Amino acid sequence: LYLANAPHVQGRFDTALASTIALALQAPRAMPVVHRGDIRRALVSGFPYQLFYRLRGESLVILALTHTSRHPDIWKRPG
Repeated sequence: LYLANAPHVQGRFDTALASTIALALQAPRAMPVVHRGDIRRALVSGFPYQLFYRLRGESLVILALTHTSRHPDIWKRPG
């Protein structure tokens, strides 16, 4: 995401995103429910991004990664 505008930040962003996903995998119900009772949101530490996901059995399904300044429903729109 940052590669085009700030390549020196890309590694930090990748690490922060990986940590966010790992935390969601480790404690998936710790993040707040934000939509329809089962969609949760995790903030990417140190960056203005948020990860939306849901649980399906033992799996974590990532629905979207969006910038926090975007409309909160942007991830619901197709393509």
